[in-house]
Amino acid sequence: ATADQDFGYKMVARNDGRALIVSAPTKGQGNINFLFRSQPTAGTAFQTQSTLTMTDGDDNTGKLGYSLSMSTDENFVVAGAPFNNTLSSDGSTRYNDNGLVKIYLWNPSTFNYSQLNTITPPEDGSTTDSSQAQRFGQSHKISEPGDASGRSTPTKYLFVGACMNGELAQMDLPTILGHRI
Repeated sequence: ATADQDFGYKMVARNDGRALIVSAPTKGQGNINFLFRSQPTAGTAFQTQSTLTMTDGDDNTGKLGYSLSMSTDENFVVAGAPFNNTLSSDGSTRYNDNGLVKIYLWNPSTFNYSQLNTITPPEDGSTTDSSQAQRFGQSHKISEPGDASGRSTPTKYLFVGACMNGELAQMDLPTILGHRI
């Protein structure tokens, strides 16, 4: 057994009690474990349905699963890897601890989650400093405007926190990047 995997560092679960998502951010670049049980009855054991391992970086710094959240309709799971070293879009600069988030989508016909997308932080071209350390994905929240907001819509918005110079910055991805989930 590998020591210091931090299995259970973050957990989210579907309300029906049949699916549990558990992170292990220090196992390699980080793992997201999808556990499932056939009955929601207390005492029914969970089985590992799938384990998704991050392979985006070439080192073990990413820590996928450092943050973990689920949409209220339980169809989306978001996992952050805020310490991932990423390349700029043109490949010229490697940013240390720049981060990323991975989005997983529930498939009701197969009863499992699969990867939908990987999102890296926006680039504004203002720096080529490889040590900028945005830590994109340190925190995140899926916002689902509903009747209470007066803006009932099927659109979901993903807000991702990044730690820049010790300050938390919230990014509205539909506005900044045009991503809609």
